[in-house]
Amino acid sequence: MLLATGSGLLLACACIGYVGPARADASATDVAAARSLGQEGIALANQGKCKEAIELFERAEKILHAPTHLFRLADCMVKVGRLVEGTEVLNRLVRETLAPNAPAAFKSAQERGQALLARTQPRLAKLRINVTGPGKDVALTVTIDGRSVSSATVGVSQPADPGERTVDVSAPGFLPKSAKVTLPEAGAGEVSLSLDPDPNAEKVPAVATTPAAPDA
Repeated sequence: MLLATGSGLLLACACIGYVGPARADASATDVAAARSLGQEGIALANQGKCKEAIELFERAEKILHAPTHLFRLADCMVKVGRLVEGTEVLNRLVRETLAPNAPAAFKSAQERGQALLARTQPRLAKLRINVTGPGKDVALTVTIDGRSVSSATVGVSQPADPGERTVDVSAPGFLPKSAKVTLPEAGAGEVSLSLDPDPNAEKVPAVATTPAAPDA
């Protein structure tokens, strides 16, 4: 049931799919869409289909922010092994300052999020990626399981999901390299890749200089 209020629309729903008070500029269509997506996501998650549910929770949150969306999203991410992303969503959830009169569903989602974060954080693995070959001025492209990560993380340990990970590194003028590593929960692993120059890479032509004219 949708109730009109002075601050916008209120979605009255006692279930965990409750999205709470809407933004002042949120339309009834947006509120209804967020509720529908959230409820569809919950149904999928309850059937053990968290991979499919994740997209629905992300879309619901994009339409209308709600701590309940964040908790469900993080819970599913953790269940499918996406611990790094899940803990980041949980950090966002637990750091949010709720209003004193926030709906009970929001407070419950935050409390459950704190408990899930406490259980999940210690499970994170650490991964160090070492790259040799290109100079410091060469831009590196680094991915873990196809997801881009900053080249600034090369040479330092970074949080990673436990399990088998595939690391790919490439750079202009060099042949790409790939390696697999299996990371235990709460453990650490390291990948070292040496990139070889690409013999078929185009050479940057030298800039011709004009000799200075002799003094008159």
